[in-house]
Amino acid sequence: MVADRLHWKNRFTNEAIAICDGSHMDRERAISRRSLADSNRTMKTSLEVAIIRQLPYFVAVAEELNFQRASERLNIAQSALSRRIRDLERDLGEVPLFVRHARGVRLTPSGETLLEDAREILGLVERAASRARQAAQGHEAPLRIAYSPGAILSSSVGNLLKAFDAAFPNARTEAVLTPVEAILAGIRDRSFLAGLLYIDEVDPAFAAMTVAQEEFFLALPAGHRLAGAGAIRLAELLEEDFIWYPKSQPTTIRQLLEGELERRGVSLRIVMESPSAEATLGLVSNGLGLGFAPASTHWSQSFPDVVLRRIEDLRISAEMKLLWLADDDSAMLTKLIETACATVSAEP
Repeated sequence: MVADRLHWKNRFTNEAIAICDGSHMDRERAISRRSLADSNRTMKTSLEVAIIRQLPYFVAVAEELNFQRASERLNIAQSALSRRIRDLERDLGEVPLFVRHARGVRLTPSGETLLEDAREILGLVERAASRARQAAQGHEAPLRIAYSPGAILSSSVGNLLKAFDAAFPNARTEAVLTPVEAILAGIRDRSFLAGLLYIDEVDPAFAAMTVAQEEFFLALPAGHRLAGAGAIRLAELLEEDFIWYPKSQPTTIRQLLEGELERRGVSLRIVMESPSAEATLGLVSNGLGLGFAPASTHWSQSFPDVVLRRIEDLRISAEMKLLWLADDDSAMLTKLIETACATVSAEP
């Protein structure tokens, strides 16, 4: 008898245990409750599927703002289209999506909100279908890696992108120049598998590895009075014009520079902004001011009239990191990280 009870306890949930013990509810009520829960789950799934199926019809009407034009676009009868919109409004909980007027319809506030989400949902469905078809045909999805403007001239980034391309011969590697904020957003929504950027603090949603430690040097024209100086100190730069990283972007380098200057009680004269190290070197080359660029920058061929010098009492270094979603356990990302580790280890 005891063995039988243990068998039932191990097999069923707490609700079933209550049945065997005879406590709080009788057998019929418990079975009925479990059946009702299963039924509710099935109904919820069916309702969600129904809503998704109606979204293409809703989007067509929302974009045309006219049932006749939308029905012609979808190649269905106008009456059938009207029924689908009514069904969608009912499935959403009697939510009105359109207001009719003499020349067509307009979206309600609820309709405007749904349109934004509907486009995103349909885009995700199409992307999922496309990836499934590619996998069935033996093609890997494109490997999309974002890199920030600050990483353009880094030799480490160039080596990594070449290594990624070689590691995935069956996939099209797309290296996309992207602002820092867009890199973070793109990794979150999985538009990018990973990103290469200068970043100090990493959000818990991400994981990262350091691929390079970059020291930033002063960039100045070759003909500048300090270009050939034995040593350059911060006090000698207070009357110089500087090209700065933009405040409109969350630039780690700018934040590091400004933090170090603030600690020293120093304020530099900033005359213009530049979105990247490459752009900064171009502006320095044209004599528009001084700037900061990574020491590893291969600038000599593109900007032969620019020199990079260390400031003795202002050492600025930043970590170039490979960033990805912490909960992404895909095989492609695993291979990407392994490739990055091997490439970084091989660098002198």
